[in-house]
Amino acid sequence: EHCIALHNSGALKIEDVVLTRMIRVVTFMARCDGEFHSLEKGALADTIGRYMRYFGGDDAAYECAVKEAPRVAPSGEDFLKALRYLTRAPDAKALCGFALDACAEMVDADGRMADEEIRWGLEVSNLLKRKAGRS
Repeated sequence: EHCIALHNSGALKIEDVVLTRMIRVVTFMARCDGEFHSLEKGALADTIGRYMRYFGGDDAAYECAVKEAPRVAPSGEDFLKALRYLTRAPDAKALCGFALDACAEMVDADGRMADEEIRWGLEVSNLLKRKAGRS
């Protein structure tokens, strides 16, 4: 809901709804341990770049997403809603596989695995693995 409010207010200027959902998922994984390390911010920018290359997007959308994404701070409920959205999206298999990899990279980014990251990582795995064809 916070992301939607940011978008509606003009603070999050990304028109790609799927990318917005993906940013919610990945940013939540970066923040769920109570920290948002600079290495996680770098991993977030890398994830956005890979998303753009794989699913499409232009330089302006990339620059905007990289600039605005660190401001997103989704709740656990927003995170789960975004994951469920990805499972129902038109390109769900590819998106779910992408999200699984992006979450794993985010958890690994700071070199430390917190209990919260493990807990939420299991949620990601439970919701996305089968849809991504990785069960």
